[in-house]
Amino acid sequence: MWDLFTEESRQRVGTGGFIDRLPRIAEEMTLRSLEATTGPSTREKLPSGSPDPRSATVPLDVTFHTTRVGDFTRSTTLSLVMVGEKDKAVWRISWSPEAILPKLSAGRLVRMTRVATSRGRIIAREGTELATFIDGATVGAVPGQMRSEDGLATSLAPILGLRPDEIKAKLHQSWVRADTFVPIRTLAGASLTAARPKLAVIEGVQLQATRVRSYPTGLASQTLGYLAEAGDVEAQKRAMLSASAFANALRSNVGRLAIARISPLQGSSATSAPLRSPSAFSAASCSAGSSESTTSRPWTGAVSPSNSATSPFGSMIVRRQP
Repeated sequence: MWDLFTEESRQRVGTGGFIDRLPRIAEEMTLRSLEATTGPSTREKLPSGSPDPRSATVPLDVTFHTTRVGDFTRSTTLSLVMVGEKDKAVWRISWSPEAILPKLSAGRLVRMTRVATSRGRIIAREGTELATFIDGATVGAVPGQMRSEDGLATSLAPILGLRPDEIKAKLHQSWVRADTFVPIRTLAGASLTAARPKLAVIEGVQLQATRVRSYPTGLASQTLGYLAEAGDVEAQKRAMLSASAFANALRSNVGRLAIARISPLQGSSATSAPLRSPSAFSAASCSAGSSESTTSRPWTGAVSPSNSATSPFGSMIVRRQP
């Protein structure tokens, strides 16, 4: 393509601005291949208003296939100039870096930058904010600026709702150095406002501004989910609460939707009973008897490899007890 440039473009750009530069741009973009589609050309206007027969602009739609960010398309233009006279006239490219990417003017570079994403706001149909962000601060300490570790931990603990030994444990993590900011807890809203005057008088304590997830309606965090730091004790507590809530759901609300289908056994007929709770399941009526007569009596379930009942929770193996 270099051979198709006008002489003026070669002198202006130089091999370093094209032959050497393009591979570096491709590497930065993680470019695998590209496709270019041309549109109908347009002619520049002469002072007289008539089209210039020796210049044209061709629109390009370029699709870049990259490894890191997938495919993306940009629209650029390519300027053409007719060089030579009469039968020796040929079209040449009046090159500009903007033919690669829009706004890639002289002196500008192509850089792939990672931008950290943030969680979006969640808004109800009528416009109520269910989840948003508010200004907060990460409270931390710099070990080299502390007068006394014990004093800092003792003073900071009641403000942050932590035990002194929990604060000391954070300060003694393997990656901590004397000049390291060690995050301890994030505060926001009224709790941050109330804590600021107390934190300002503790040597070694610093605050770093951050954005904190907020649930204005109060109950949205339980409905929509939330992220928070949890220690081993807190994680175990939440796991136990989740297991308890799941068990309660099976005994109550969720269980009302289940139907137990009891397979016939030894001539007994089948029936369906709402699975309202384990006790209701065991008390479900099951008709049993010979083909000539049947009687109805309470049924109790027991594990068996033969007869099964199904429910929305999966398969259950049951057998009628005599």
